[in-house]
Amino acid sequence: MGEPFEIKVYEIDDVERLQRRRLGDSNEVICFNAKLKILEHRQQRIAEVKAKYDWLMRELEVTKQYLMLDPNKWLSEFDLEQVFDLDSLEYLEALECVTERLENRVNYCKAHLMMITCFDITSRRR
Repeated sequence: MGEPFEIKVYEIDDVERLQRRRLGDSNEVICFNAKLKILEHRQQRIAEVKAKYDWLMRELEVTKQYLMLDPNKWLSEFDLEQVFDLDSLEYLEALECVTERLENRVNYCKAHLMMITCFDITSRRR
């Protein structure tokens, strides 16, 4: 004969309760996974928009130099106030809004620079 073993007897109520708990746990896991995916997507989007924001800030700085403008001009207009959590949806929305305004300003400055350089006759007289 082998080792002794124990036979467990479950009541129907116990089995139903265990199944409900297991289903509840799986629903919690599914919900957690969904929240995690949303957070990961948001963090990826924040990284993308932040990279664009940083690139546009460098572009604005260079363009202001070409236009001989004050280097501090418009900086406060495009500052990101750190009142939001860096992973929050509100931060992403604020970052997207500021980045869009910044892109418009950079495009305007570049267009202005093109107009100045296209019609600058002093460089052609050399």
